[in-house]
Amino acid sequence: MMNKNIVAKNATMRKEALPRNYVLQNRKDQQVNFKRWLPCVAAKYEEILQELGLAYKVEDGKCRFWNPEVYEEDAVTLPVFRQVANTKDLYICTGQMKVTVPSRKTVETAVEAKKTVMRKVEQAKSASTKVNREYLEKVLNGKTAKAVKIKNAQIAQDIGEDIKVLPAVKANGEPTGYYGIFNTKKLKHVPAIKLVVSEQTQSVIEGQNQQYWEYQLDKKIELIPV
Repeated sequence: MMNKNIVAKNATMRKEALPRNYVLQNRKDQQVNFKRWLPCVAAKYEEILQELGLAYKVEDGKCRFWNPEVYEEDAVTLPVFRQVANTKDLYICTGQMKVTVPSRKTVETAVEAKKTVMRKVEQAKSASTKVNREYLEKVLNGKTAKAVKIKNAQIAQDIGEDIKVLPAVKANGEPTGYYGIFNTKKLKHVPAIKLVVSEQTQSVIEGQNQQYWEYQLDKKIELIPV
């Protein structure tokens, strides 16, 4: 079978015509373009990798699946290209180079591991947030009122009479995920509620939600965008 990676030396090609696999030479640096690599996930999911006992290494803020016990490499010969001087997308083949890449089996094993991780990630994303007294006090952090977005909020029934949690809804009644958290004890001492919000949060609250909250609290609410 003909090796599709072989290109005649000094052959010139437009960038879009370069072979699928090649080495790009940029001065002294070389970049291997081979469509077989180990998958990775964002570093924020490192805890999930540790929980599952998966081997990985951290590179540029990402966790790359890499298990030294099963890691294997294949040696492949690739054409080397460099950009022709004073052109935008013309490249010339300067020869061939033997490089090593992860074996197909190694990549397949890593891909299966990533599928397991992403299932855990989706479970974590869909998990409800327990909105209890401790959570609300942490959100307020001593403030009188705060507007926050809470994903899949599960609001406890025993949060106490001195804290109110009021949802912001769409015009059709569907939840927006935004809530107003209010310390009703502190509200007694202010003529109006000053609520610091982002522009996005303001667009959700302003109007019917703001009016509803004012009715429930018997206080005017002044939205302060930041």
